Amino acid sequence: MVYGGSYGGFLSRIDHRNDQNRIINVWPDNPMGYGSADIRYRFQWNFPIVISQYNPDKVWAASQYLHETTD
Repeated sequence: MVYGGSYGGFLSRIDHRNDQNRIINVWPDNPMGYGSADIRYRFQWNFPIVISQYNPDKVWAASQYLHETTD
């Protein structure tokens, strides 16, 4: 299982066991072209992505907030 992210909060998961790619963006809006006052979440190019060591289904991603998912 590999997680990757890029500018704007785009986040995806690739499962190499079955070659499935799943988009798991934090927010479904594309922030390209918006001013900073109009962007709901501000992600950097290399925003932190952390997988829980106790629950591999729990993933955190960070903008100016900490976002958590278990699915």
